[in-house]
Amino acid sequence: EYRISVSPETPSISVSLLGSMIEDLIVTDEKDTLLDYTINDSLIEISTLGATEARIDYSTPTLTNKTGTLWTVSLTAPCNFTITLPENATVVDLSDAPISLTTQGERLVISMNAGSQEISYLIQVSEAGSAARSIGQAREAIRLAESEGRTEGLQEAEQLLSQALDAYNKGQYASAESLAFQARARADQASTPAISPTPPYTSLVLAAIFIVALLSAALILRRTRRSRQATKEEAALHMDDLQVLNFLREAGRPVTESEIREKFRELPKTTVWRIVKRLEERGFVEVRKVGGQNRISLR
Repeated sequence: EYRISVSPETPSISVSLLGSMIEDLIVTDEKDTLLDYTINDSLIEISTLGATEARIDYSTPTLTNKTGTLWTVSLTAPCNFTITLPENATVVDLSDAPISLTTQGERLVISMNAGSQEISYLIQVSEAGSAARSIGQAREAIRLAESEGRTEGLQEAEQLLSQALDAYNKGQYASAESLAFQARARADQASTPAISPTPPYTSLVLAAIFIVALLSAALILRRTRRSRQATKEEAALHMDDLQVLNFLREAGRPVTESEIREKFRELPKTTVWRIVKRLEERGFVEVRKVGGQNRISLR
């Protein structure tokens, strides 16, 4: 996130962005009005005539890499910068002495000098968090087995998952994680029930049964693929995206951007705009201009 002071008489400015892959880019002035820009690789040119500040907000996955359990942020910054680490992060190495170290809730905030810098850290996962993740994986494995018709042995997996949830609610996180792991393994091993032998039929009846079975299998496969695709697409969304999507589902009608901002007051106006645009690009919502306002509805 950049904040650059500019003269209102300056027609445009050029800025080098950090990272080789730029995502969710949005550029506004001090009044949150969108500014025009062109981008070439990591160099962005912004039309700033009349603005006193240019705000550049974007995401990039190319500054961070992970080796084992160790995360490392590497960048060459043209100016001093501040980075906020994830919750439960513990710094294990810094390439240079920091300007300052502060905290923001449960997150560590580090200010560093300009130049080439590296920050290495570990993320400690609590027992509760690890157990919750295992329970989620077990639940997803059971859903997948059901969608594929692998119901033989699935009841045992569901019982183990229920026991894992009970243990989690009682604060027995190690036991919950172990039970969830067993539930996932049992769901992965679930098989399609064996079909009992059928009495002899005429060739015409057998042909009809074969055609019906073939059509049913094609329908199940199509539904399974759609289910997997929807799951993957929603998993790729940000948490804020999912919350807005859920709000639209609960509303059951088209809503305006102002209604979304009223519901999620903690989100800046530009963030709401970016969420709606991302959901539209991925085909989750449809945006129509009505009376000067954007109305958003589920597809």
